[in-house]
Amino acid sequence: MAENQLFLDYMEAWQASEEHTSECANCHDDQLCQTGTPLHERFVELQNQYREWQAERRLI
Repeated sequence: MAENQLFLDYMEAWQASEEHTSECANCHDDQLCQTGTPLHERFVELQNQYREWQAERRLI
């Protein structure tokens, strides 16, 4: 995945997770609803991929 696309996907996942969590009455105190859980998991997955990419770039 290209750097720019990875970053864009990561930011879109963050936005989707944040928007859902801020609007959902069932998502609070680190507890996510059935809809919020996959949104947050996608964000975390892409965040980890982006951090790994950054770490690899620093080693070169």
